[in-house]
Amino acid sequence: FPQFFLAGVFSPIKVLPFYLDVLSRISPMRYAVDLARGVFYVGRPGEYEKVVLASPLANAAIIGLMFAAFLVVGTVLFVRRE
Repeated sequence: FPQFFLAGVFSPIKVLPFYLDVLSRISPMRYAVDLARGVFYVGRPGEYEKVVLASPLANAAIIGLMFAAFLVVGTVLFVRRE
């Protein structure tokens, strides 16, 4: 449940305190939600800037990088325990 609140699913995240903003930036769901919003609001210039935090390409790149990093870390930790 923390990712739902830190990703901006239920509440806006543009006005988070700095300590919650840091947690929000390492939450992968933030970028997935923003990617969905970017795709949904494309072509609506007035609303797009108010709702979307980053471009859909940037969000997709961040999601890909986080996926690769978490996959490597998870694999390394799993192999060490076995």
